[in-house]
Amino acid sequence: MEQQIGVLWDFDGTLYGFKYIPASLFNAVMAEADRVAITTLLPQLDDERYDSEVRRAINHSHQRYGNAYEGFYPVAIQAGIEASDFHQKAFRIHYATMHKLIMKHYPKVLDHTRGWANGFQAIRGGVKHGLLTHAAIDEWCAPVMENIGILPFFDQGALVGRDQFNFLHKAISSEPLKIGIQRMGMPPDKIWFAEDDLHNLERAAEVRGVKKVYIHHGRPLSRLPSFVDFQFADPSEFMLYLQTHVIKPPAPGSEPAQTAQPR
Repeated sequence: MEQQIGVLWDFDGTLYGFKYIPASLFNAVMAEADRVAITTLLPQLDDERYDSEVRRAINHSHQRYGNAYEGFYPVAIQAGIEASDFHQKAFRIHYATMHKLIMKHYPKVLDHTRGWANGFQAIRGGVKHGLLTHAAIDEWCAPVMENIGILPFFDQGALVGRDQFNFLHKAISSEPLKIGIQRMGMPPDKIWFAEDDLHNLERAAEVRGVKKVYIHHGRPLSRLPSFVDFQFADPSEFMLYLQTHVIKPPAPGSEPAQTAQPR
């Protein structure tokens, strides 16, 4: 079957739901992953005497820069590490640590996703799948996707992590989405962008033609804002819609049909 459309998926909160992991655990894991990333690259800070000070500095960095790393640039530079290299390495260590800790302490976070591979299988061939995420691909997303059996359905050249769009935020800039579309190799009017974050979808409205899909995981909007075209409870429901309303199977002996227009 000819690939008729492309779906660019967000990862965290979209391909699995945050509601399935306790907020206290998730916050603790993220804080520890930040600490491990910083102290692995700056081992002089890996000392119990400095633990509370390091954690305060991490919180301050988040508040000022929106990430845990930029606040430590002066220390990294003093240690002979280029700031951009420090950021890239810390980002990857963070997500590798996050994967290790979540799989150790809360492996059930993925239980609700086990049947989603069936949805991907049902539309295989008609849809090209890519990923556009603030997370790290190799250290977090790909291992989790492999775990739940959906990685083979994704175009490996269209797995785009935050380090591949200069650590921009999807809510602040539409450039990450433009990069994701470019990697998909399809025009914007063939792309469906699936997100759990309304701020990211609002920014995506700057890219004309893209269909914006809100994945609400049981918390639907009573009224769709102008920048949301569709909402679905989870990826499975979204893919069923694509299968039944959008993807046209080729008629026997004919060329594949053109993409159906959504309602």
